[in-house]
Amino acid sequence: MKPILKLNFVFVYIFVIALCLPSILFAKGNIVWEELNQLSLEEKSIDTAISYENRMIFILTKKKIHFYSMDKKSIIESIETDQKYNTITSAENGILILTSNNPASMKIKQFSIVYDIDISNRPFRGAENAPVTLVVFDDYQCRYCSRLEGLIDKMLEKHPKNLKIVIKHFPLPKHKMAFDAAMAALAANKQGKFWEFHSELLKNFNSVTEEKIKSTAQNLKLNMDAFEADRKSPEHKAIIEQDMEHGKTSSVSGTPAVFINGKRIKNRELGNLQNFIEKELKQKEQNQK
Repeated sequence: MKPILKLNFVFVYIFVIALCLPSILFAKGNIVWEELNQLSLEEKSIDTAISYENRMIFILTKKKIHFYSMDKKSIIESIETDQKYNTITSAENGILILTSNNPASMKIKQFSIVYDIDISNRPFRGAENAPVTLVVFDDYQCRYCSRLEGLIDKMLEKHPKNLKIVIKHFPLPKHKMAFDAAMAALAANKQGKFWEFHSELLKNFNSVTEEKIKSTAQNLKLNMDAFEADRKSPEHKAIIEQDMEHGKTSSVSGTPAVFINGKRIKNRELGNLQNFIEKELKQKEQNQK
């Protein structure tokens, strides 16, 4: 009898769910459409895929793969394919999976987006003409930026002649003192003390206040009158706003954001920074041969 009771229970349970399904599946609601963009392609699209982080759309056509940037709202690159493919699928770390029906085959490719980040007239450490440039978009109230600072110091110690470190400012709106701190760092740069000021603020990321900014400047023996004037400089404000705009066009939305020779390094991969630097150095050596 027990098996029968069990079957009856399951039947009743399924029956109740079946009765509820119409109300779940066909619940009334309003759908609002918003057209984000419209593209004209040279040839018919065969398949599309979206990147793992939802910032890129891949459009497969008979002869090419088009890379559409959600940030720039345009196709930023088109690459010719070596054969006709029927499907395209994306995975993490820039992996694209392409399949073909004739002949039946599958290829796995990996791509990297190289961003052209303007670093002219920005504070830097290391060799000015180093083969590897590491750009960091920073926020002085960001705990992860503070943690990264020590790792960057170690990388520079290992590669003093092959590595250039550049700071770009990306103060987040949720950090109320981040913009003022960036202005103060550029004011300190006018007196040749950017890196000392920069390091001190990051060490104290959780206590960046007006008092801390002034005491740091005093401890570095800055000319306080000049420092206070430079903190209000329209030129420095424009530099920070440019950095923020450069960050946005390079798909930066949080800090720290790290780029090695224009290639974005994901935050969870920053522990492998040494490997990325060595990989870039090897590529540079191969290109020179």
